[in-house]
Amino acid sequence: METKPVATLPVNTHLIMLVAALTALPAFADVRLPKIFTDNMMLQRDLPVRVWGWADAGEQVSATLSGKSATTQADSNGQWS
Repeated sequence: METKPVATLPVNTHLIMLVAALTALPAFADVRLPKIFTDNMMLQRDLPVRVWGWADAGEQVSATLSGKSATTQADSNGQWS
């Protein structure tokens, strides 16, 4: 009894499809905010807002609020602000 191959696509096509699937996977970072930061949170107008949280040690963290951005790096304990 003769068996036929399951896929008849060339190997290059399989490789391209595999690379495309792997690059489409999102990169997950373990950046966390305190539970005080929630959707629909109200902030006081014209006062500075301090944002802090946790991430992997040494990880770069960026935050954007009202069109202003800030970047920092988590310390050796994973804390950032």
